[in-house]
This record gives sequence, C-alpha cells and structure tokens, in this order.
Amino acid sequence: RLKALGNTLYLTADDDADRELWQYDGITFRKIDINPNGGSLPIDVALIHNKLYLVAAPTYDGHTVRGELWQYDGTAVTKLVLDPAIAMPRNLLAVDDMLYFTATEGNDEELWRYDGAKLTKIDVNRQGSSRPSNLAVVGRTLYFSANGEPKTAHELWALSLNDSGTEIFLPLIRR
Repeated sequence: RLKALGNTLYLTADDDADRELWQYDGITFRKIDINPNGGSLPIDVALIHNKLYLVAAPTYDGHTVRGELWQYDGTAVTKLVLDPAIAMPRNLLAVDDMLYFTATEGNDEELWRYDGAKLTKIDVNRQGSSRPSNLAVVGRTLYFSANGEPKTAHELWALSLNDSGTEIFLPLIRR
C-alpha cells in the first residue's frame, strides 16, 4: 500500500532479505526498520495528520508474530499496546482524527476506534463475533459488513461519524 504525507511517500517493499516499510522523498529511499533483527512484514497502513499507523508482523528468533499495531511519527517507530486483550489488528482506516480497524478479542473479531488516547469497541453482535470487514467511508458514514444479532450472515452496517450510534442499514446477500 502507498500512503503520502506531505512530500513523502510511504510504501511496503522487499529489500534483499525482508519486507519492510520504506519512505521516499522523491530522491532517496529510506528503510524504516521496525525490527532490526528480522523482517517486519508491514501489511496495512493508515495516515492521521503526521502519524503513520501500520500493522506489522515482525520476525523474532525465526518466528513471525501475529500482526501488531505500530505508529511512526517521522522519526521513531513505536509499538502500540492499546489493550493486551486484543490481537491481530487489520483493515486500518483513518477518518479525520480517528483510526478504525478490526481486531480479535478472545474468540471474537470486532470493529475498534482509536482516537489517539482512548480505544473503543464497536460491537454489533454482543452474542458472538461480528467479524467486520470491508470498511469504507461515504460522506460522514462508515459502512462495513458484519454479523449482527441474532443472525449469522454478513449484513451491511452504517456507523454515523457524528455520533457513536450503530444501526443496520441494508442486508447483503448472505455468504
């Protein structure tokens, strides 16, 4: 994925050994090495103001860990441990000052919102895993597909970005 911040382009690419995050200023490529002892495998990137959020799966002692959420501020890369109970973040989407993503909590995969300080779970199925996916923003509405209560099929959901209410919008064809 490619993301631009000012006059700098961020991308994931392979070097001679591993897949890493890179920045390109129009003249020079610079590797942003999340894990100097092995690969980083960055797989998802979102940009909020001058901070880059990414999911990476670093390799430690020859073993790749599950995806972790990281933040890059232009000088340093920091691992974000927002809640030790959540794992495998993915589907990053930046909207205004908010980062939306999906992650697992125990056996449930849910939608999450991070405002830079507070983490909030957006759970449309309190009886089990919502398994949200396909996040997209149109106007001031975040659309996503998820399993709702009590149904087990994926449906289209809409989240107003003006408040915290979630409502069913339109059933999708069941998969």
